[in-house]
Amino acid sequence: MTVSVTSVYEANRNKAKIARQTLRASAFAFLALAFFGVTALTVPLARADFLRRRPNASNIDEALKLDPLNAYGHTLHAELLAQAASDSSSAWNLASKLDPRNAEILIQLAIHAEQRGDLSAAEELLLRAARFNQTFLVRWSLVNYYARHQAGEKAMLWSKQALARGSGDLRSLFTQIESNGPSPAEFLRDALPPNRNLMLAYLRYRVSQPDGKLILEVSRKLCQLIRVQPAGWPGLDLDPFAKWIKRSFPATAEEELALIAALHRLIALGNGAQAIQLSNLLSSLSPDRPGPWNENQLVMNSNFRANPSQNPLDWRPTLSDSVSAKVWPAQGTATIHLNGSQPQSVDLLTQIIRIPPNRPYLFEAQTQSGSSILNPGFAWTLRDARSGKPLPFLSAVPHSTDWNHQRLFIPPSTEDRLWLLVLEYRRASGTVRREQEIHIRSVTIIPSTLHNQAGEIQP
Repeated sequence: MTVSVTSVYEANRNKAKIARQTLRASAFAFLALAFFGVTALTVPLARADFLRRRPNASNIDEALKLDPLNAYGHTLHAELLAQAASDSSSAWNLASKLDPRNAEILIQLAIHAEQRGDLSAAEELLLRAARFNQTFLVRWSLVNYYARHQAGEKAMLWSKQALARGSGDLRSLFTQIESNGPSPAEFLRDALPPNRNLMLAYLRYRVSQPDGKLILEVSRKLCQLIRVQPAGWPGLDLDPFAKWIKRSFPATAEEELALIAALHRLIALGNGAQAIQLSNLLSSLSPDRPGPWNENQLVMNSNFRANPSQNPLDWRPTLSDSVSAKVWPAQGTATIHLNGSQPQSVDLLTQIIRIPPNRPYLFEAQTQSGSSILNPGFAWTLRDARSGKPLPFLSAVPHSTDWNHQRLFIPPSTEDRLWLLVLEYRRASGTVRREQEIHIRSVTIIPSTLHNQAGEIQP
């Protein structure tokens, strides 16, 4: 029997077609099976994840049935048991078996071991957590553990380790260190890492302390770090260009506010010498601020060449519905306007100043009242910055359409105190309140040598 080449070709072609169809059907069946298998597995897991995001007793119980190998589910279960004042040890142990490197779980197991009186197990669990997780929380837990058991050296060791990972509110850590370790001065010198954010946190802590110690020293260290180091917590404060270029960095808004708060605290403590030093540090951080204080010119921004800053030792104009003030740096003048409805008496412009002890000084101001009233009611006075008690010092501003000079001798005092220089308005007897202005061109307090024994200025 003769078989044609054509018939053989057709037979082979049909076999190949059948094979392809079979392979296609098998692949489709496998994919369908895999799809349904994955769906059957992931739907319960997705449901369990949904329930864990809404943790309550019933949801967590259902989530554990759907996904019993999830350590976080057992962690949530343990936390719910603890909230219900039930024993959560078994739940924490199960969570630890599923995730043996989880620091939070190890810390909780350490707490349970300490409560049972098994201190060696508690310490070992905390140290294991510190090996697996080098974050602040774990190291802070070790600080607390050693402090509770009067292990001062170990508490200090882990305090330093915690500072190296510090972030956020560190007041509790600083309190722990100062109560169990070195003095604040030793801590600042030897233990506090040179990091801007840590120094900022410590400055806030020192400002909040009743003793008011080290405020200037911490502020000085912070200002030194600001110039050479970018802001950031330890590990995030590296300058990537430090190898190639030396850069200067600006102060952050948080740092400026903290330094100003520190200055307010020194003023409240009556520490004039340190307040002046801190004010000069603030002036050095920005060229836009008034120049530094010096004993040959006690008034900051004396020629009004800058707008008043947040520095509490700068000018403080009184602003209200009836009183307005404007500084014109280009002209070097300040103008205070009273709209006629001002109170019978009001402080218009103030500045806290420090007058060094045992030195006589000369006050001088250049003003222009621009009022037709012979006694416009303006006067310069000095008061104690803390008590508000006035000194026997008063320099009235006379009526003048031209620039007028007020000069007054300030006798030496043995006290080193802060004083409040005030431009005040007091309605003069026999006059009525009316709209008026006063312009100020300069206010200076400089060392005086020209005076007689009665304290009067020699011509």
